[in-house]
Amino acid sequence: MKAEKQIKNTKTGFMKAYAALSKRKAADKITVSDLCQEAEFSRNTFYTYYKNMEDFLTKSDLMILEDVMSEIGKYRFDMDFSHSIEFYTYIKENADMIFSVLERPGGPGLSGIYEAEKEYCLAGWSTETQLPPEQLELIFAHHFGGMFSMLRAWWKAGFSVETETFKELLENSGMFGLYHFVYTV
Repeated sequence: MKAEKQIKNTKTGFMKAYAALSKRKAADKITVSDLCQEAEFSRNTFYTYYKNMEDFLTKSDLMILEDVMSEIGKYRFDMDFSHSIEFYTYIKENADMIFSVLERPGGPGLSGIYEAEKEYCLAGWSTETQLPPEQLELIFAHHFGGMFSMLRAWWKAGFSVETETFKELLENSGMFGLYHFVYTV
């Protein structure tokens, strides 16, 4: 168990280094040497886990997508959002890594998260409503686009809104819609 945690920490260190480098350099210009220097790990450590930069990026993308989906998967469609503060805290603490994956040219972008979350949400929502799947897909597209845009704007603003306040804004806009939230509150 300790070894698994150490491996995850090492891989996370490389991902954080990549995120920092991607702010200063084009993604296709980041080398293994750059990554190792930024992460303060040896090249041997890098090659213990990855074959090359492409392998690193692929595995890092997958790790981020799995982590994000694990957090999203905690929602149980019962309108109890108490767990969501953990999700937003996770986003806040890992934003640079997450957005370096989502915004990397040639990376998976949002498609991996979008498709996985769509499948998850549509399955859960279909037990709560009589709406046909094609209408649920449209609602999901609106929900996902708005949520991602809010998360990205929060990150770009340096998390200037407190996590609890952000949670309430996102939940209320999702539960009550724009009209109710903006015009009746």
